[in-house]
Amino acid sequence: MNIWLPDGNLEFLRNHNDLVVLVTKHIGDEAGRMVQELVHLSDINAHKVDSDFKSYESQVESNQHAFEEIGEVLDRMEQQLAAARINKRVLSELCSKTRVLVSNQL
Repeated sequence: MNIWLPDGNLEFLRNHNDLVVLVTKHIGDEAGRMVQELVHLSDINAHKVDSDFKSYESQVESNQHAFEEIGEVLDRMEQQLAAARINKRVLSELCSKTRVLVSNQL
């Protein structure tokens, strides 16, 4: 990143440390420490956002798998309902399995 200074000089910044050095050099130690603290807080917030995103992504994946399983259970229920004789025990087990899948996602 390039920054033009008020005196007309061009400074090349490769990373946040270069910015801290530049601020310290032209404004003072206290301003440099403030920039360093802001960079540190920015890093913490970026880590939190990344962590939250990964958690959300994991939840979405878990929900997708649960819905796929529920779809399979519904297919088996429809097979039972289409059969000449309905097996209430099998339907009850499939309902219980569906309740567990839903409960695990809530």
